[in-house]
Parts: sequence; structure tokens; C-alpha cells
Amino acid sequence: MLLAGAILIFITSIGSFLKFIKFIKFLKLLYKLYKLYELLTQMASRHLSRSVAMQSLYEWDFRGRKEEMLSEIVERNIAEFAAGMEDTTFIHDLVNGVIEHISELDKIIEKAAPQWPLEQIAIVDRNVLRLGLYELLFGKRD
Repeated sequence: MLLAGAILIFITSIGSFLKFIKFIKFLKLLYKLYKLYELLTQMASRHLSRSVAMQSLYEWDFRGRKEEMLSEIVERNIAEFAAGMEDTTFIHDLVNGVIEHISELDKIIEKAAPQWPLEQIAIVDRNVLRLGLYELLFGKRD
């Protein structure tokens, strides 16, 4: 009888242990799903940031490339297109980085397409090239 009780306790303990293991696996799965959600959210946020940066660079270029207008343009576009975005640092980093390196970026574009003077390239295309080159050459890798 004592042996039967010990076996019953042992089996119950194993059952509890197996439930605990399943619970741990479930927690690991939840953690992985949360990390995936964070990654997808970050990717969507970066996509929106690039769109706002592109819109701002286009408008700045279209209006005559006056640096004193750039900050106002960026802030207005953030308010209009990314009102719910909590952290706009990436937008500012992109726009400011392109402006900071614009002469280098333009030289690369001119060298790659000598038959197309920079002023003949459509404003949208010119700024897409600048933004893409900036991210490839100077962007942070985080």
C-alpha cells in the first residue's frame, strides 16, 4: 500500500513537472511572438519614417532647396503623415544625413549617370536616389 502511494505521488509529480515544462515552452513561444511583433512594428515605423523623409526632401528640393525651410517642412510632414509616431528621430536622422552629405551623394549620382545631369533627373527620382545612397553609405546599422 505504501508503495502504491509512493508511485501515485511520483506519477502526480511527473504530471506536474510535464505541465510545468509545457508552460515554459508556451512562455518561450509567447516571447518569440512578442519579438516578432516588435520587429514588424519597427519595420512599419521605419517604412513610414522613410516616406516622411522622402516627402520632406522632395518638398524642400521643389521649393528651391532653402535650408532654413527644411525644419519647418519636416515638422509639418511629421504632423500630417506620422501624427501618431512617438519617436521621430529616424526621420530627422535621414533628412539631416542626406543634407549633410548631399554634395557627396550628388557626385555619386552624376558619376553613375553621366548622360543625365542632376537637374534633369525628376525631383522624386533624385531624392529617392539620395535617400537610398545615404542609407547604404552613411546610415546607422542597428
